[in-house]
Amino acid sequence: MRMEKPQQPAQLPEAFDSHTAQVEKLNDLHKLLRFLLENDLGLSTHDPAQAYMSQHIQETSASQQPLRFIATIQPHDTQPARTVITYPDVAFVFDTPAVEQAAQAQGNSYQPLHEYRKHDLAELVQDETCGVALSTDHHFAWYMYDALTSPLADVYQRIIADQTNNNWLHGVYHHGPEPLISVGQASRHLDITPYAVEKALRNPQVIQKIGEIIVAPRGNSMRPFITPKQLLSLQEHLRPHSADTHTLLPPQKEEMTCPQLARALGVHDMAVRRAIAALNQEKSEGEDNLTGITRKEQGRRPTVYYSPEQQVRILTKLREKGYSVLAKLRDKLGEDLTQKD
Repeated sequence: MRMEKPQQPAQLPEAFDSHTAQVEKLNDLHKLLRFLLENDLGLSTHDPAQAYMSQHIQETSASQQPLRFIATIQPHDTQPARTVITYPDVAFVFDTPAVEQAAQAQGNSYQPLHEYRKHDLAELVQDETCGVALSTDHHFAWYMYDALTSPLADVYQRIIADQTNNNWLHGVYHHGPEPLISVGQASRHLDITPYAVEKALRNPQVIQKIGEIIVAPRGNSMRPFITPKQLLSLQEHLRPHSADTHTLLPPQKEEMTCPQLARALGVHDMAVRRAIAALNQEKSEGEDNLTGITRKEQGRRPTVYYSPEQQVRILTKLREKGYSVLAKLRDKLGEDLTQKD
């Protein structure tokens, strides 16, 4: 009797397996983001006036190309406007009005974010006030909730602080082996002016300590960039006795973070953030940026705090912009602070 060999199952192409895994992961991310929006933020994903989530969209017609989905969150009560474009390996979160304003400031017409390709989105988040990129493999839900509810520049700072404490193992999406840090980002992390950072990077002794830096085009000029390891070396050089975040002082009396100040004033976080940005843009030559001071409460991550004097400057700018916050500030912070205005 002749025995027939059982048929072997067909071997699936490796590309198909990879594509299937990406689809499954994106399905999970889609469910997770929907859960965050509906349960943590109280938004309806069935009401386009609050939040809208697309199904999976291919970047090109080739089925092997990565998939993505897009979520659009409309401003609602204290919820800021956000556009989230999620791939299997990275999610880009954008402050939608800030992206539009940045395009106008550069004299460009606004291009809808859904028209961007992945590498274009990665370039767009180099401006941390416009967007931030989150790894989908590390603390995704935590950072996503933070990015949906807080100013993105603050979220970026918190990611940088977390990465510093964890040897930069997670957080920001990048193409190369390490993310690149601009002078502005370094100045906020080190709590010094951008001019002080640039001056340090021109010092031969600093370069000898941290290694050669990268100079790349940004806007219409060539700008210096450093790696996370170089940032830590620069911090150690500038502050040899306080390179460890454990040596940061706790917040002092009446100092406030941006969200705390916003709540005290009765305005949105973004209003305070834009007031700070306006003050820094309008500062006179030689005047330091209003960057705040990095503090660390026990058991919490390093956070930027603003002194009472800086709070008054922010209040004044908000009043110039038409916000009626003086009475609320008097109620929340005390009469003595408003008298400095």
